[in-house]
Amino acid sequence: MSELESPPRGALLPRDGGGERSRAEEEIGVGPEFSKLAEWLRPRWIRLAGLLLVGAQTWWMSGLLSHSYFKVDDFYFVERAASSGLTWKYLMWFNAGKLTPVGDIIAWALTRISPYDWTLISAVTLVLLAGVGLALLRMLRTMFGDQPGILLLLGIYLLSPLAFPGLSWWAVVLEVLPFEIAMFCAVTAHVRYLRTGRRRHLAAATAWLLLGMLTSEKGIAVPLLLLAVTSAFLTQGSWPHAVRMTLRNHRRAWSLYAAVMIAYAAVYLVQLHAHSQASGNAGAAGGVFEFVATMIRNTFVPGILGGPWHWFAVGDYGVASSPAALSWIALAAAAGVVLVSVWGRLSAWRAWAILVGWVIVVDCLPVLLGRGGILPIGLLGQETRYVMEVPGIAALIIGLAFLPMVNATTATPPDHLGRTSLSMGRAATGAVASLVTATLIGSLWSFHAYVNNTTSEPTRSYLATARLALADVPTGTIVVDAPVPRDVLGGQLTGPASQTSQVLAPIIARGTGPHFVLRPDGTFDHLLEFDRRGRLVPAVIRGTASQPLGPYLACWPQSPGGVTVRLQAVPSHPTELRIGYLAWAAGQVQVTYAGHTEVMDLPKGLHSAFLPVDGSGRTVTFTGMTPRQLCVGDVEVGVLQPSSTGPAIPALAVTG
Repeated sequence: MSELESPPRGALLPRDGGGERSRAEEEIGVGPEFSKLAEWLRPRWIRLAGLLLVGAQTWWMSGLLSHSYFKVDDFYFVERAASSGLTWKYLMWFNAGKLTPVGDIIAWALTRISPYDWTLISAVTLVLLAGVGLALLRMLRTMFGDQPGILLLLGIYLLSPLAFPGLSWWAVVLEVLPFEIAMFCAVTAHVRYLRTGRRRHLAAATAWLLLGMLTSEKGIAVPLLLLAVTSAFLTQGSWPHAVRMTLRNHRRAWSLYAAVMIAYAAVYLVQLHAHSQASGNAGAAGGVFEFVATMIRNTFVPGILGGPWHWFAVGDYGVASSPAALSWIALAAAAGVVLVSVWGRLSAWRAWAILVGWVIVVDCLPVLLGRGGILPIGLLGQETRYVMEVPGIAALIIGLAFLPMVNATTATPPDHLGRTSLSMGRAATGAVASLVTATLIGSLWSFHAYVNNTTSEPTRSYLATARLALADVPTGTIVVDAPVPRDVLGGQLTGPASQTSQVLAPIIARGTGPHFVLRPDGTFDHLLEFDRRGRLVPAVIRGTASQPLGPYLACWPQSPGGVTVRLQAVPSHPTELRIGYLAWAAGQVQVTYAGHTEVMDLPKGLHSAFLPVDGSGRTVTFTGMTPRQLCVGDVEVGVLQPSSTGPAIPALAVTG
């Protein structure tokens, strides 16, 4: 057959390796393209499956974020980012004992791009979440290689409901997700340095450790985690001996890690002293035990196995509220897993000791010291965000307890720990499959329970309606600055950060919008205030008013001593006095109430004047004006509140 002739129909074509198609391929009709694809997938299927799992979790959590919105500390972040430059003072902001410059930078950038843009924040959150999953997958592959077991370890993190409340809270996302990325990448770089001795891996590990510390105060504990894992599973000998050998053989690494820890601790303590934030009171030893027991029994362990299945939710946030029976079942299952691991590999107890030590020392004790005297111990123990990063650590720990690690050169597990292969017979396989299935079902159940018991609608509606109100109100309109309703904030905020002027400041363009006053003092004819739904409505006095005037009287009568107005009752804790008056000429008048006298400037015409007051009384006296200068029509004393019946801007609240 010449070179230009085609081969006979049905002839066998040579494959890449020069051989012919196998008889099995002919029988099932598999072509060479499929064979090449199978060959390409065979060494890569673990990585591809891991990527699919990370992508599936990202899609799953997008549903949670679409249900969530800004809450509590998020308003701090947005307001500060909108009003501050990217300065040292801004980056060193100390919030409830936390120093988080990395999160501050992210918040600053996103707020400058588009303030109160939950779609943008959700997109960045999903990117960070995917980054955490990829960093964890990379760490597991570095530690254990491409074996199917790492997919189960990855699933422990991806399925854990412990992340639900934290992912729905932007302030928590800014702290935890970058920290998890830094932690997992630090472990990966550190292990690669130990295996290769290359300084670039040591530099990478040090950089990741520094990034973790600048993201969360928990970052200072990551070098200790590296020391524990290295001495327990990467160094020969008893654990105390292995610790000494580890510190001696890798002095360069531990010196760099210690230098970063000391530098961070120095900056942290300086900022702590500068902000004078005193610690809470941890309480008695019984309180410590109650907190740790609640955190482990009712929150952490159920959360690793698909719990808590039920949430105690208020507004847009919930804490774990595991049914007692399910909590004990989860605890029994976890105890069984631990016993099986130790039975098969005696050294597995080291892994569990590391996990318990992290939960108690890193997650429980700081919370107890900082908030133990502020919030109830039982409630603190139900907060899943305090252990939000632990499922990723648990994935590493369970891997150390069950899976063989990849050796530096031979890709075989180290043999100095007396590891043995755990038999995976039908019973063991069935037990693992049942546990995985129960965890998956529990996670889905917990997800739907969280979504069904939380709502962000009040906050979404308030901000969307307030945007419309600010767009329609004339520039310079006077608005009473009052606290934003608690159900809108999603929790309790105190001080200026809870005021309407601060919450809405990021969406008010410079030089436009209303002018906020905390306690009106002067003449304001169209005083407005934001109501609970985000609409601008007239501000009215809730308290007591002046007694009715006699027949045919439009003004309170004036005597040589001035004008005395009697109130219908003595108001309780008033803050504002309103005067309805007609002035035939501009001038000053002295107003006396509850033993205090203030001088007011009254412009000519029919107006309403406001005066801040402290104390209570039954009469209001006006003196110092000339005859026929002033006609006092009515007086009200009480507290300024938004009207429930007056005209509103916009007329109806909108959904977010």
